[in-house]
Amino acid sequence: MSGASGGGFRFGLQKVLELREQEEQAQARALADAERRAREAEGRLALLRQIREEEAGKLMGVHSRGRAVGHLQNLSFVIHQLAERVSEAEQAVREAEERVATERGELVTAMTQRRALDQLKDRRQEEWRLGQRDLDRKQMDELALGRFQRRDDGGNGSGS
Repeated sequence: MSGASGGGFRFGLQKVLELREQEEQAQARALADAERRAREAEGRLALLRQIREEEAGKLMGVHSRGRAVGHLQNLSFVIHQLAERVSEAEQAVREAEERVATERGELVTAMTQRRALDQLKDRRQEEWRLGQRDLDRKQMDELALGRFQRRDDGGNGSGS
């Protein structure tokens, strides 16, 4: 299609769209990072729970064999310390999961903003395309009318 505008379609908000795309990509990376950290926190928690259970099993075994009170107190202290670490790890998992939820929400927002600009660009491009088609049609009609008038003027002048 030829057009009087002298060029193709240009979206006036292209820079904003590109910025939104970059923000969306950055947010996707932040979400992936938050999910990785949450998995790591869950892994640490699972390991601490396993160690705590193993130590509790040792305490039960030592207790049933009638070991010295000092040994029992040491194992009890270790288990108590592990319980505190498990509690801290559970809190870290909760915080990591909250961060994942926050990052996911921000990614959805970034995607929505970018998608809105994409849709606007598509609408504007379609409007431009339709305008170009109408302009081409008008130019073709004017060209055909000019040919018809020249032919008609030429026919009237020589036939009278």
